[in-house]
Amino acid sequence: MRFQSLLCLALLVTYCKSTSQSMNRRSQLEPSDVVGTSQDFSSAQRNPDSVVIPRSTAAETAAAVEIEQVVTSSEVESAPPIQVEKIDAPPVMIPEIGSQCKPPVTASCLGISSVMTAETQGGAALAKALKKYGRLITPAMHACHYYSRNLARYPNISYFTDLVVYWSEVENNINYWAFPTNFIFSAGCTLDDDFKNPFLASLKTTQTWDGTTSLKSLGYPLGSNLPLPANFTADTLKAEKITQATHACTWAVRPMIYAFPDGVIYQFVGGNTINVYSYNKAIAQGCYLPKALADAAGNYGLVCGRNPMNPDPLTRNSLTELGLLPATPANRALDAALLMSLETNGKPLSKASLKCTFASRNRILQFADGIAFIDDDCTNVNIFTNQLVKDRNCTIP
Repeated sequence: MRFQSLLCLALLVTYCKSTSQSMNRRSQLEPSDVVGTSQDFSSAQRNPDSVVIPRSTAAETAAAVEIEQVVTSSEVESAPPIQVEKIDAPPVMIPEIGSQCKPPVTASCLGISSVMTAETQGGAALAKALKKYGRLITPAMHACHYYSRNLARYPNISYFTDLVVYWSEVENNINYWAFPTNFIFSAGCTLDDDFKNPFLASLKTTQTWDGTTSLKSLGYPLGSNLPLPANFTADTLKAEKITQATHACTWAVRPMIYAFPDGVIYQFVGGNTINVYSYNKAIAQGCYLPKALADAAGNYGLVCGRNPMNPDPLTRNSLTELGLLPATPANRALDAALLMSLETNGKPLSKASLKCTFASRNRILQFADGIAFIDDDCTNVNIFTNQLVKDRNCTIP
């Protein structure tokens, strides 16, 4: 198969409705079951175009969605087209499907459509065709954050000129997802030397922060899948443009990264939406931001997780004594005073010590009468009594 000379593509995205068991599990998921249900998750539940790839259980899916960047079919369609040379060759018979395809054989000719919202099943013949006509690569070769965050349970990766197919073998069948190749390239992923990412120049471009501009001064709200403002290009010239390699975290699946001292903008190459997250959230996910931004961060945003702890646990106030139980709703906005009150009276807990998939937030504070779950941005807190936490199969140490 000659990948050096490839057919010019006009990518057609076809959307499938979910019929698989795993997608049925997703439809049964209730946002109220999850500590720290995010705007991402709520919008994904409402929008049938959202690409939310399910885990093994509903709770795992919910926990994953809160820290993933949900995309929509519209976002995938916005990826810039890729252009390659045309091959003038006669069709060849594909015995696995009983019909002919023009070389190089495309995934579409094998009967695979771009699977945007559903896992799909195929038989043994399709598995054979994926191995025979596609190029198999390893996850390490793929170097794809979008894959590692969303698709890692599909160990086989077959790419074609039109689609990249992620699949796993289950008895005599396969389960798979597929995405247009140009979208996968726009996510910063690689295939191999025969089919290089055409957006490498954009992905590798870097620049230095102008030293004064913040997301707040530009008027950017925090959120996911936000539309591009008219002045977006000019705004990005004021940011610290860094690469995924510099950022050093697979959590950030969008590879165009524009950092400010109070937050980070993430975009797919040519994407029509952006994700905007606070400095605190990026750091909480283990991402690296340049020293100049780290030094300036305290002057631009709410300081999160830096208040001194109460050295004497015997004098810590309970949530009831702080006036936060029992009347407080589960989700409450945080200001600096409330954040300090929680941090100086609560005992930090790890998600591992709580032993439940219910807890999806990283900042957890224990009190005598309940648990407080603070989001990575330190903008809101979920407060639950000990009994409510136990009712969700958590172990309170």
